[in-house]
Amino acid sequence: MPLAPSALVLMAILLALGIDVVSDLQHGSHASHVALEIIAFSGAAVLLVAIVNTVVREKRDLEARLVQELGQLSMERDQWRERAGEYLRGLGAAIDKQFSDWGLSSSERDIALLILKGLSHKEIAVLRGTSEKTVRQQAGEIYDKSGLSGKGQLAAFFLEDLMLPKSS
Repeated sequence: MPLAPSALVLMAILLALGIDVVSDLQHGSHASHVALEIIAFSGAAVLLVAIVNTVVREKRDLEARLVQELGQLSMERDQWRERAGEYLRGLGAAIDKQFSDWGLSSSERDIALLILKGLSHKEIAVLRGTSEKTVRQQAGEIYDKSGLSGKGQLAAFFLEDLMLPKSS
């Protein structure tokens, strides 16, 4: 946890005062001088503790707010998923039917879905344990069977109408 700059300055002052008090005691300095330095040292120490406590309290409050906000966002995400679940299942079924209509194989369906999710050919190859060349060939088959020219058209085929403006 980073300390406030004032805490670092106080730590330096405390160190210097501590060294000076020890030195004064070793050299027999006047008791009132040593007493003043001890009072200054004590005041700086109390102030340092107050600053550290403030920093710790602010950090704890920030963590609590972040946890609360994360919980709120998680709850909103879960509510959205619940509301959208029926539509997403319907979209998934419609996509699967279209893949069937195009005559895609099981592997081609998997690759087409991964393309729709935005994965690159290289990422798909790693995920499926195949070569990138194989994925490119299968993607080409998907585009040939669907009559589409690439990733952009594949995504647009299914998602284009989702971006329509609200009707009044």
